[in-house]
Amino acid sequence: MKLFLVTLFITLLTFASAASQTRFIDQALANPVDDTVELMTSFYKAAFSLKLNLTTCEADLDESADEIIKAINTLVNATSIQDIYTAGMDIYLGGQHLYAGFHDCQEAWPVIQEGIHDLKPFADHPAKIILALSTAMATHPIEFPRDAYNFYNALSSHPVNFNLAGSSSGDIIHLLLKNM
Repeated sequence: MKLFLVTLFITLLTFASAASQTRFIDQALANPVDDTVELMTSFYKAAFSLKLNLTTCEADLDESADEIIKAINTLVNATSIQDIYTAGMDIYLGGQHLYAGFHDCQEAWPVIQEGIHDLKPFADHPAKIILALSTAMATHPIEFPRDAYNFYNALSSHPVNFNLAGSSSGDIIHLLLKNM
């Protein structure tokens, strides 16, 4: 559960690279930390109705975000099993550093923990995610596809719209949690 938030973020990044045919990773990011903060802030607001303030933590997260971005780029461009293994380990280690950096953010950490706690049903009942997904799609026939479409478009745009990506993915998680 400790690295669940980081795993979720890495999953979003991996989806982003596949969805946008690696433009997300290959484009020049002005500041990966600013992009991460924008994504996480809008995600927390949409998914949990929580105000996440990471502005006090940015300096601690630069190196970790760079590690993860480089590792995802390596994974996307992997030519061997060794590349995949190395990228996976680098993502894991970068995730640990990112987690430690978030943990050092005294003001933001309680909000981060509350969001992680709200995601607990995913870890406790992973098989119910499929049922929640189909229920959310059936009970929200306009909202769910719109959010999925917005998420895809946010990650496919140049430059990536991290605010829209965070809010759209947060809306999807919110719908899934309502149906679990």
